[in-house]
Amino acid sequence: MKCLLKIRDLTESDVNKIFDIADNIESYKESLKGKKIAMFFPDTSVRTLTAFETAVKKLGGDFIMFPSNALDKEEPMKDVAGYMNNWVDGMVVRHGNDLLQEELAQNIKSFYINAMSKSSHPCEILADLYALRKRNIDIKNSKFVFVGPAGNIGNSYYEASVILGYSFVQVCKHGDEIEGATVNYECYEAFKDADIILTDSLGKEQRIIYQDFIINDEKVKYMKKGVMINPCPPFHRGYEISETVLDSDLFVGYDFKDALEGVQSAIILFLNNDMET
Repeated sequence: MKCLLKIRDLTESDVNKIFDIADNIESYKESLKGKKIAMFFPDTSVRTLTAFETAVKKLGGDFIMFPSNALDKEEPMKDVAGYMNNWVDGMVVRHGNDLLQEELAQNIKSFYINAMSKSSHPCEILADLYALRKRNIDIKNSKFVFVGPAGNIGNSYYEASVILGYSFVQVCKHGDEIEGATVNYECYEAFKDADIILTDSLGKEQRIIYQDFIINDEKVKYMKKGVMINPCPPFHRGYEISETVLDSDLFVGYDFKDALEGVQSAIILFLNNDMET
């Protein structure tokens, strides 16, 4: 494979290889020397963009930065990829349009990474899972509970559960289910034996719909000791999760995002090396 569009593109062996590369990332310096990576990111991207820029620089590569809306044109992505093949050794794209990303990935000769789309966020979830591994958490025997509607975060965590074998339960409103996932329509029962609680960033209307699902002190009472709460940024304080929970020791979000740079470096190396062998 030479592209990562969704978590389901990977096997368990692939994930373990990526994590092994991340464990030894310091030994891969200059691995991208002489290579140019085209990156497409919106102005609002902070964490993912910073981590990818830093990753490419530390690996000795150069990057060419474009705004994501540079791809919003009538020109077919097949043609965009056709001429980009002359100049770049990889593409990293954050764009909501899944079909646009699929067309680019199918036609680029170098490696291709989806840095986020409407339905998928593979790099973010791989980084979170790697952060758990660094904490010596037995991922395969852990229970993940995702609170919120189907979207790129929930979809990707569910896809990873199919590959890695961990338990995944979605808590949501009727009509917001992730296809194939085990679903619970109220929080308390699902929280009782959860190891990791997850949320996604909600839009203004969704925040109103999901106001009864906010992770707060009352719901924490139903969680077991040692539970980790990992809301996906940008979370909205007082909506997906309360201020008091975010300021508690249960919140692991900042520490988990520290894994982004190393894992994104490892994904680049995994795809680039796989392409060259």
